[in-house]
Amino acid sequence: MAAFATPSDVAIRMLTSFTAEETLQAQALLDDASSELRTRRPLIDTWITDGDVSAAQAKKICCEAVMAYLNGAGVGIESRAHPELSDRYTSAASSGISFTEDQLNSVTPDVQESRPFSIRPKGDD
Repeated sequence: MAAFATPSDVAIRMLTSFTAEETLQAQALLDDASSELRTRRPLIDTWITDGDVSAAQAKKICCEAVMAYLNGAGVGIESRAHPELSDRYTSAASSGISFTEDQLNSVTPDVQESRPFSIRPKGDD
């Protein structure tokens, strides 16, 4: 299935232009982000087709996830040993593409039916 965004969507949001290699990387990351979004929200394509979710919002959060990855989000201390002060750091590559719960909620339709309650899909957070 096609990615929800293109490398140029990411480049525009970052106010930059990509080299050929960066374009290939951005496309691969957008494919990963779109796959992750479809894994977390399996009905998203149907929701977009039915008009329950905005395609622009899916594009936006895929771009945000890729930009966070490219900007090193998720980089931090994984473990720390005392008193030797031996640190082990994570990298964006080991953290992978991820979405916040708010981002996922923004592409989940509100169910407004005559039921006493609704169950909304939740990711593995």
